[in-house]
Amino acid sequence: MVLVDNSKSSDEEDKKLLKETENYKNRIVVLNKSDLGKESNIKGIEISALNKDINLLVEEIKKMLGISEKTFVTPALNNSRQLGLLAYARDNLIKAKEDAKNDLTMDLISVSLNDAYVSILEILGEANQLDISKEIFSRFCVGK
Repeated sequence: MVLVDNSKSSDEEDKKLLKETENYKNRIVVLNKSDLGKESNIKGIEISALNKDINLLVEEIKKMLGISEKTFVTPALNNSRQLGLLAYARDNLIKAKEDAKNDLTMDLISVSLNDAYVSILEILGEANQLDISKEIFSRFCVGK
């Protein structure tokens, strides 16, 4: 990917980068700052990073990589940590279901449900890490 400031005339550095990358199979020339008007004579995909107007670039990348729209918007688990967290969530949901069938109290069932919920949040990158020391000391009265 070659990024060029579209709001000014192309300079020697721009020309050098374009020349050095002209034979790259997957090169994308990106012209940023399209919101300020076009001053360069370079051909490429015009975007405005400031205005978050990058749809044409996203579409070009998807096309280049052969990614369908469905694949692009569908979340995927990428590593063994995420797969492990998903298995942990599944196991806790199964445990909660079994505990409910065995008429255990709701507070015991909720422990498994909460563990499954936290695992899913971790997969999504939304889990807040507990500060263990705060958790421990919040339960005790510490005197002087």
